Amino acid sequence: MGMPLTDEIQLSDDLNGMSFNVLEEGFGSNFNYNDRIEYSTLEVNKALAELDIKNTKVQYLPSIDFYGTYGASYGTSIFSSFVAFGENWRTLGVYGLRLNLPVFDGLQKSRIIQQKKSKLARVEYSQDLVRQQIDLEQQQLRLQLQNNIESLRSQEANMKLAEEVYQVSVIKYQQGVGSNIEVIDADADYKQAQTNYFSALYDALISTVDLEKAYGTLWNKPVSR
Repeated sequence: MGMPLTDEIQLSDDLNGMSFNVLEEGFGSNFNYNDRIEYSTLEVNKALAELDIKNTKVQYLPSIDFYGTYGASYGTSIFSSFVAFGENWRTLGVYGLRLNLPVFDGLQKSRIIQQKKSKLARVEYSQDLVRQQIDLEQQQLRLQLQNNIESLRSQEANMKLAEEVYQVSVIKYQQGVGSNIEVIDADADYKQAQTNYFSALYDALISTVDLEKAYGTLWNKPVSR
């Protein structure tokens, strides 16, 4: 993280208050494929391909431009006369309009346009394929998150039950009606249940991040210090 070891970090979130709002109704309703970088890149490529086609098509249009030149001449081979400016110098100039009208180019530009249209079609096909992949990814990740949340709830219930069993075994041992072996076994079961719960919680959190990435809504939350 690039932070000094002496700095204290305070987490802004609490595991007890975790919520998985990505499964709430309406999440992803405003999804735009351009929120995904791979699709927005193809959108840029598509726009460039369309502009390339337009640029080739405008070459069929006539063009007109203005030209002009201006200068002076002096017929002499003597340098002293050459630099003696005066009436012997004769100025000349020409200007006008030039019209360029394409008539026939052997269908060269037509073939180029067809090639560029094929390139545009490939980009559009890639966009369709990416859209299908994104839709499938979102559905799979949503189902995966639902399964992980169900597993989390199950592990949470097991952890609470293991905690109750451990507390009961401690009370029985303190009252002399239970053995220390029973307390040790209950404590081990409780710790294993805690491990399973935190593992399920981790899987659920990772699934939440993956789903937010699939919808292009993932953002970095500031860490308070």
